[in-house]
Amino acid sequence: MKIKLSLSVIALSLFIWLTVTPGCNKSNNSGINSQTSTISDILKVGTNATYFYYAMTRTGMDSVLNGTGPFTVFVPTDSAFEASGITISHLIGMTDSALKRIILYETFGGSLPSSAISGQNRSTIMANGETVYLTNNSNGFYFNGIPIEQADITAKNGLIQAISNSVPFPPKGNLLQLVQTDTAYMFLNVVVNRASPSGQPGVTGISLLSGPGPNSLFAPNNYAFQTSGYPDTNAINAISPDSLWNLLTYHLVPARMFTSDISSGMRVVTLRDTSTILFSSSGPNRLVIGNSNDVPANVLQSNIMATNGVLYKIDGVLTP
Repeated sequence: MKIKLSLSVIALSLFIWLTVTPGCNKSNNSGINSQTSTISDILKVGTNATYFYYAMTRTGMDSVLNGTGPFTVFVPTDSAFEASGITISHLIGMTDSALKRIILYETFGGSLPSSAISGQNRSTIMANGETVYLTNNSNGFYFNGIPIEQADITAKNGLIQAISNSVPFPPKGNLLQLVQTDTAYMFLNVVVNRASPSGQPGVTGISLLSGPGPNSLFAPNNYAFQTSGYPDTNAINAISPDSLWNLLTYHLVPARMFTSDISSGMRVVTLRDTSTILFSSSGPNRLVIGNSNDVPANVLQSNIMATNGVLYKIDGVLTP
């Protein structure tokens, strides 16, 4: 097994060295012709999406995307994988079914040019039956809030939409499951488990985050709680369920909201009555602040898909 893994690493490293290029398309000298080259041909010869192409070939999807089509493939570049913390070793360690799910999640069975999308968050069923949300507005073209860097690269059998910011992964569960399975949210998990509004039996933080939604959760990590006066989970256990309900619902926006929906200076209403949170930007950084916060929280990760909404990881606890 060790020899197999080593050979795979060497093969993939050589493959990347041979095919990686600075842009999405090589020059015409590479033999790429949009009239005769399929999506597989372009990804093999003329792209910097070598990680994606590795996943395609390992799962046999290169043969599918060499077929008649038409297909539209939203292709994360190597820089998108790296920005998402995915290395060669991660890809090799993933199962074929996991790799195939990612590829099918990013593949549409048909021609889907950017001009066919208008407005915000158009729901689109992808090749694996899962739903993604496409936006095309004055700010750009987006897949689940992630910008598409180069749109409508034409192939004989369809289109390639190149993504370089991060990889749009399919959801790993609902909002509750995302919180429960990430150790960065141990404090938040205690809040969710105990939160319950007075006078509403059966309504809990668990039922809220596992419900149909959609909701967008601005999820404070452990550091956020520790720097906001909660030294350990015992401090949260000492708070009443009703107060924890108010805390939790102030971090929830009753909509599926991506970064492509947010502009600096925008204020949105949370689930906590008519309380609002304010968004701002500082260079490339996105910030969110509660009505009574002295300093804003940084958005550490954004556009994390859940089956019932979207999750944002933040480093501060929002105060109404």
